[in-house]
Order: sequence, then structure tokens, then C-alpha cells
Amino acid sequence: MTTNDAAKTQVLNRPVDQTSTSDFPGFSAGSSAQTQVLEPTRLGRVATSGLTRRFASVEPTNIIIAADCSSSVHGSMDSINAGLAGIKSSICKDPVSGQTAHVSVISFSSEVKVWRLRDQDSSQGLDEVDAAFVPAAEMPEVVLRAKGATHLNDAILKAVELEREQVHRQVRLHGQNPRRSLLIILSDGADYPGKNIDAAAAALSTAVAKGKIKVMFLGFGDYKPEIAERLAGSDGWFAADDGASIDDFLELAGKYARVLSSEEPGKVPAVGTKVGTPDSPIRFCSPAGMTLREYLAS
Repeated sequence: MTTNDAAKTQVLNRPVDQTSTSDFPGFSAGSSAQTQVLEPTRLGRVATSGLTRRFASVEPTNIIIAADCSSSVHGSMDSINAGLAGIKSSICKDPVSGQTAHVSVISFSSEVKVWRLRDQDSSQGLDEVDAAFVPAAEMPEVVLRAKGATHLNDAILKAVELEREQVHRQVRLHGQNPRRSLLIILSDGADYPGKNIDAAAAALSTAVAKGKIKVMFLGFGDYKPEIAERLAGSDGWFAADDGASIDDFLELAGKYARVLSSEEPGKVPAVGTKVGTPDSPIRFCSPAGMTLREYLAS
């Protein structure tokens, strides 16, 4: 953060001295007489004018959603599309999270696609760039259609690559220290015939062991538990029977993403959910014997 002493600095497209507390929901008046502004980035900006953040840190949280849209998930496609919009809505219930949670959506079938948003990048002097990550509040509408095979391995490798590049950009260009990233995987099966997930499992295992990424894996339909465990680890994953609603998981993922990007670092997230109860078709599976609460806090 830098101390602003120039009236020409623009916040919300207005000079700093023309803003008020009402421009920044989620902030409270403080005693500091100085104006503090986060360095602008292509991923959105959060600024205060004589205000004190209600959180100890404003470092970003990177969230990657890898959604299976192969032909076999046809029956779940409406739920997945609604869930993507629901995750955005849940994150943005907290206005701070709407800016500090940076989201990237990857869909995979016979090809792996990164959904991008055209964005301005004043920090790089570029007129337009493709932003793989955007603040949740600016997350584009994503409508997936089921078709093709399941390129699960390639999708996970792309997710790990994007996360690594994003963190490098945040640290090198903006001096930020992002929190652990969250990778949400939605899939109903293994990779297409003739392929395996060895490379993806190895890349994820390394990233998880280094504390870079936390994985939330939902397997539904005819998914293979052994693949879920290789990707998510023995701490646990989520499962839904064929034809069951996956809405409870998507709601949990949205709430969890919100608290991860807004709570003080080190604070155990408190997330209310029906997942894992008799009232939900979503089960939590943990070879390590973790409870859902322990998993979410880990």
C-alpha cells in the first residue's frame, strides 16, 4: 500500500477528495488522516479514503473452477451453469470478497477452455488484454454445453499453470502476497480412453504439499473414487450419486470461497452447510478420517 498525497489520484473514476465512506461498503471510519490506496492492478482495485479496513489483510485469494462439460454430464449441465453463477453471487455477498477473490473458470471436454474477460491493464500500458483471472464482481457469465470427451488431466495441468502464473504476476508486478489458492473441480469420471491423470496428480500433489493450492473435488455420477483421491488427496473430496442434485456442494464452494477471501489470515472459516448430513445428497469422503469441519479448516 502507498500513502496518497496527490488530489489527482483517481478512485472510482473520481478524485480521492471527492469520495466518502458510502463509496466503500464494508469499510468503517478510522482515525488515520492519510489517504491510503492499493496499487492499481488489472484485476481490480480496492481503495480507502481516510478509512480503516475491517480486515487485517487485503491480499487476494485466487479461485480456479474447473468444470467438466463432456457429453456424459448432460444431465447435470443446468446445475453446473447455475452453480457457477451462484458461486459468484455468494462471493459477492461480501463486497470486499467481490474484489479480493480473483476467479478463473476452466471448462473441459474434448478441449480445455479458459473463459476470459477483456480488461484494461493500465499498469502495463496496454489497451486491452485477456484476463484469465478477474475479481469475482467482474466474473463473466459462463454458459457451458455438454459435448465431447473428458480431458481431465489437461484441465488440471492448465489450472496449476494459470495459478502459478497468476501468483508470479501478483508478487512480481504488484508486490502482493496472495493467500493459498482454491481449486474447485467438478467432474463425473476419468480422463478419456488412452489417457491417465499421472501428470495432473503429480502437479497437484506438489502444489498442495507446498501450501499453494487447496483442492475441493466433487465427483458425481460414475466418477472413480481412486481418481478423486489422487487429485484431492487423502484429506477428502465430495461425492454425489448419479442424478442427484449437486446444488449443496456448489453452495458450500461459494460460501467457502467467500470466507477464504475475506477472513483474517489464519482464522478458521465458519461455513454453514447441509453437505454431509442426512438432508443432503452430497457426501464428504475422507480416507484420512477427517470431519468436514476439520477439512474446511485445514
